[in-house]
Amino acid sequence: MCKITNNRITVVSSGDVVEYCQEDKFTARCEEPNEVVLMESARYGRMAIGRCVRQDLGYVGCAVDALPILDAHCSGKPGACELSIMDPDLRALEPCPADVTWHLEAAYTCVPGK
Repeated sequence: MCKITNNRITVVSSGDVVEYCQEDKFTARCEEPNEVVLMESARYGRMAIGRCVRQDLGYVGCAVDALPILDAHCSGKPGACELSIMDPDLRALEPCPADVTWHLEAAYTCVPGK
């Protein structure tokens, strides 16, 4: 399930991959008090035409695995975590030339935990 608030998209325990544009923040939120975030996937770059990229002006398809960064930042966290798409750790991955915008595709789920 997705929640859209102030142009931010939050996926709630669905495991679906969601696209987060450069101006967005990735937010993982668990609704139940005994649940923690478990990151399932994360790719950073310019993956495909979609919500963030409307035309192929070149460099579509460049991406890197960003799961280790999001996993370290979010997995096991109770309640919620948030990460800017412009976070320095993500930007340091440099998946594409610097003159194009990069975005994030990520999926998470909530699992019982402490």
